[in-house]
Amino acid sequence: MKSYLSVVFLLLIFLSSTIAQTTDEILAKHFKLIGQEKLLTYGQYVTKGKIYQGGMEIPFVSYHKKPNKFKSVATIRGNKFTRAFDGEKGWLLNGKDKPKVLPLEQAKGLEIQADYEGIFYNYKKKGNSVKYLGREKVDSINSFVLQLTESNGNVITAYLEPKGYKIVRTKFKTTIQGTNREFETDLSDYKVIDGVVDPFNIKTKLDGKVITHIVIDSIDYNQAVPDSIFYMPK
Repeated sequence: MKSYLSVVFLLLIFLSSTIAQTTDEILAKHFKLIGQEKLLTYGQYVTKGKIYQGGMEIPFVSYHKKPNKFKSVATIRGNKFTRAFDGEKGWLLNGKDKPKVLPLEQAKGLEIQADYEGIFYNYKKKGNSVKYLGREKVDSINSFVLQLTESNGNVITAYLEPKGYKIVRTKFKTTIQGTNREFETDLSDYKVIDGVVDPFNIKTKLDGKVITHIVIDSIDYNQAVPDSIFYMPK
């Protein structure tokens, strides 16, 4: 019995190390092929595009800056709607209303967007874990599946196509006002901008229904982005 248990124990160690190696290999190829190191050298970027939602075409501009600052400004019928994460908290400003701080659960999506490195880069230092779940088809593409679990329990699943190791789909499970919800985002139309590979077409579903469709017009890695724009107005 002891020898049998020893064999099983050794097998489990081997399998766990193999899975870890597979996960690290997939991420290493992903970072290399999307230009992660080049992205980190810039430190900021500005994105312009359009959001298609509720029958409307909404122009927007967003700002990212290392390590975790994000701001997006959408214009609807002449009014500006701002969502931002200043590195510590999320806030919003709707039209001419007073700005307000977002509750933690509502700010979570902004915090994820604000992670300049991306959720998988340095995930261990961020207190998160990643495991390889095998292969699964996404629109006939037999994709690698990686599941990231954050220290707070939130789970994000990413699907990477095996040729360019680009993320073609993500699923994000969270709790909103006591209800479990799942966001699914499809990323496509990838282009190389200043050495970085970016998706220019992004569709997000909530509980299976499309809620936003984003089309990117431009990404600028050379525009200066001051820290002051991320802080909530008094």
